[in-house]
Amino acid sequence: SLRPCAPPLPPGAAGLVQTTSGMLKNAIGESLRKGDLFTCYSPVQYLVLLNGAGQEHVLAVCERVERNLKQWENGKKINFSHQILGLAP
Repeated sequence: SLRPCAPPLPPGAAGLVQTTSGMLKNAIGESLRKGDLFTCYSPVQYLVLLNGAGQEHVLAVCERVERNLKQWENGKKINFSHQILGLAP
């Protein structure tokens, strides 16, 4: 079975990670097109499938996620990074 590759959480960080994960989930959900899919891979990682999307659309989605996430930060710093992987036709 697949195991999350996220590092272990420091003591007391579970509540903050849960809150931030929920914020990221909402930001992703509001940034996708109808038919795009996403799932939680670990508390700090999400997988997103943008079926049939070109590079331009993928980058636009990443920008929307980051913009939507910043709306919920409430002054807290949230590090957002992404990795784009494509499949050969």
